[in-house]
Amino acid sequence: MEKSDARSDAHEWSNYNQTQSDSNNSWSSTLGSEQTVWRKPAEGWLKCNVDGSFKNSGVPARGGWVVRDSNGMFVTAGHEEGMIVYSALEAEFQALLMAIQFCWCQGYTRVIFEGDNKKMIDILKSKALQFGLYNWVREIRWCMD
Repeated sequence: MEKSDARSDAHEWSNYNQTQSDSNNSWSSTLGSEQTVWRKPAEGWLKCNVDGSFKNSGVPARGGWVVRDSNGMFVTAGHEEGMIVYSALEAEFQALLMAIQFCWCQGYTRVIFEGDNKKMIDILKSKALQFGLYNWVREIRWCMD
């Protein structure tokens, strides 16, 4: 992500906090893959970009997400403090689960979730295994079915 994109996203998030617009869209069960350029989802779908934050094993991790529609327009965003986790990878899983639950609670049923952690995506797509993250994987897969 380039600096101008980050500034644009931050500005958009700031404007959203001031207007708190309401939206009624849907959620789904697709996880995006690594990309260098953000791409719009297909017509009728939303895309939720997710990221986790991990500092150390004594501080709760945080997660944040931004949801955009098929025109690339901002729909909503959120952030949440999670539990204490023990790795950056676990923080990414927790952030994804929080974003899925948020979208589900909003009634979104057709959502593509996209993250920047290739290892997480590989684990969720069964291309890699990580036994210590089994409960996160199980919970996310259950939510996405």
